[in-house]
Amino acid sequence: SFQQLLLHGSRAKLVFFTGENVRPPVGKVPLCISFDHLPSSVPSSLHTRIPLWVFNKEVHRVLELHESRLGGDLGASFRGGSGRKERFCCWVASNANMYNAQLRLRFVQSLSTSYKQVDCGGQVMNNVGGPVKDKMEFLSRYKFNICFENASFPGYCTEKLLHAFAAGCVPIYWGDPTTTTTTTTTTTMTTTTSDFNPKAFISAHGFETPELLLRHIERVDQDAELYESYLRQPIFSQLWYDRLKHWPSFCQ
Repeated sequence: SFQQLLLHGSRAKLVFFTGENVRPPVGKVPLCISFDHLPSSVPSSLHTRIPLWVFNKEVHRVLELHESRLGGDLGASFRGGSGRKERFCCWVASNANMYNAQLRLRFVQSLSTSYKQVDCGGQVMNNVGGPVKDKMEFLSRYKFNICFENASFPGYCTEKLLHAFAAGCVPIYWGDPTTTTTTTTTTTMTTTTSDFNPKAFISAHGFETPELLLRHIERVDQDAELYESYLRQPIFSQLWYDRLKHWPSFCQ
């Protein structure tokens, strides 16, 4: 086990990596790779930050979409050239027992009862006749996609936000609080930028109450120009766009 290797040693060089929301054991293994924004005092020889979304296959599609938006091609935001969307909002979840699951359930229920029905294509709260077989095809029919993580922690951003972008949705996101700002500085963490452009999606972290978030979604849905303003925005931060363009050299 990992604990036994730490206690008894090994000839192998240990590298820590996890897709879960846990803190890396910096200093206890030769190298940690995680999504955490650690203080600049931690040397890169001990810790390298690589966010979880980078490993998803849709990153190539989203990079192409980002570059299309830079070129002013709004049509590319509609996956498969299917044209402007008429369906409102969707959500896909398979586990109702995860940490913070009730937060997601309450939000979906609130949006459905206070404004318009959210179509749920997963196993949780399914109202479309059963779990969908192709998540990306399902998402591509909708203007908005609710993509709430199972936990909120700086830097913790999984495939959910990426999938929404790839399908041409405006994401409604909760999870990584650093997504709302371009610069975050505290006594323990300094980041020059978030992974994504905060103007390209709706972040729940940018609203003081759920009610304000719900009203904003309603306004964006009813205002075509405001809605399309999200689709015109580049998706990645400049930092991560540069890294993705030169990914092999960044990995070195």
